Amino acid sequence: MRFFGLIGMACAGAALTSCEPPNQDEPVVLEEPIPTDASVLPSEATLEVVPNVLDENRVEFSIETSLPLPVTVNTSIGLKGQAPEDTYIGYNGGRVELKNQRTVVVLDTSQASMPLPSGAYNAEVSFFPAWGAEGNPLAASAPELRDSVEISLVGTGGTVESARRRDELRGWIMEKVYSNSPWNQKQMEQKLGSSEQLVADRSHALDAFYFPDADATMIVNRSRSTVLIWRFGRATS
Repeated sequence: MRFFGLIGMACAGAALTSCEPPNQDEPVVLEEPIPTDASVLPSEATLEVVPNVLDENRVEFSIETSLPLPVTVNTSIGLKGQAPEDTYIGYNGGRVELKNQRTVVVLDTSQASMPLPSGAYNAEVSFFPAWGAEGNPLAASAPELRDSVEISLVGTGGTVESARRRDELRGWIMEKVYSNSPWNQKQMEQKLGSSEQLVADRSHALDAFYFPDADATMIVNRSRSTVLIWRFGRATS
């Protein structure tokens, strides 16, 4: 496995003309027209990704392939060393159609469902002929292909350990806390860590308690001492 470290905030690669973040959620795709080598048999085809870390959120994928084109591949950035039973930490950049032998894609990890902590990640591109070769009978006979390169991301600056604890505590909330659950601040803090009281928007009869370790908020009916609703993130209603 190759390793590419964080290179700073400057854009690299002649294909990019700006360091400004993309304005849409979909990956930015820039294609370089290189003729497909028709002499390469599908069984001998290759797929390679060269990642370039642009800043704390954006990673440029330079994808090269000798597959018969066009084909579709999947892109992702996943925390290194995750076990199958772990809550996934990473970002699935989605499918990208390759029309030329070299394609440049920019993945913005700020679009991930949860902020990514700092750490070592695998930048990965995968080809699965079952769906990636649709409409391309020649490519359909190729084997599954995958390339993965280790990169270093700053992300949120938080640690992997804190992200895993957050996910563990959120799992407990989803399983154990429901509308009208009894509310006891001391007992809840024993499980979720210290809380910060906020002013609830809905009613003066409600309180909001934010738990930073879980990044979750409990909206509480003060007179009944019950949980009205819980929300992920900091919330007041």
